[in-house]
Amino acid sequence: TVIAEPRLDDDSQTTFYLTAAKGSDTIEVAYLNGVDMPYIDQQEGFTVDGVTTKVRIDAGVAPVDYRGLVKCSV
Repeated sequence: TVIAEPRLDDDSQTTFYLTAAKGSDTIEVAYLNGVDMPYIDQQEGFTVDGVTTKVRIDAGVAPVDYRGLVKCSV
């Protein structure tokens, strides 16, 4: 399955990435204080009709096995 991400083309048009099969342990995700739900803050507009929403999540990631992620340059 090909997953295209245009932001990766900003670095190089000829570089591509390969990952291990779905379900393989390649990246570990850790959440701050074990909170794995996003924080959602909303504010009603005063000068503009509408609601402003801010969503954030405190998480860090690290590779578990270097063989599951490969960067290829052509």
